[in-house]
Amino acid sequence: IVGSENQIELQAQIQEIIGEFTSEFDDLIDSGASLIELTQFLNSARLKDFSNRFHCRIPLLIGGEDNFIGPFLTAEWYKRNLYMWSIMQKKIEANDSRILILLGASHIAMIEKLIEQSHDWDPLGFNEFLELTHEGTYSK
Repeated sequence: IVGSENQIELQAQIQEIIGEFTSEFDDLIDSGASLIELTQFLNSARLKDFSNRFHCRIPLLIGGEDNFIGPFLTAEWYKRNLYMWSIMQKKIEANDSRILILLGASHIAMIEKLIEQSHDWDPLGFNEFLELTHEGTYSK
C-alpha cells in the first residue's frame, strides 16, 4: 500500500490523526471523566464532523495511482452505513413515534447525514437528548 513518498506521508498523517484522537480520549479517561462525559465527547459535533471529513478524504488517497484499496475500504464503510440505514427504514412502522438508534460514533455521524437528507425524521442526538432530560423538558 505504501509505494511512494506521498503514501509514506499519508501514513504518517493517518497515524498523527489517530494519535491526536486517542491522546484526547485518554486524557479524558485519565482525568476521571464519566461514561456519560466520554459518550458526549464521542457524540460532539466536532468529532462527528471530523469523522465524516476523515472518511471522505484520507482513505481515498491510500494506494498508488492504479491501486484502489483506499477507495474500496471507504466504499465498504459507506456500504455498511447504507445497509444499516436500509434496515432502519424497513423496520419502522407508521405508528412509531420514537426510534432509538445506537451505533458507534463514526457510523452515527454518517447516519445523521442520511437522516437529514431524508427530511422524514426529526432527529435528536445523544447530547441534545441528554440536555433535554437534564432540563426536564423531555417528556416520555
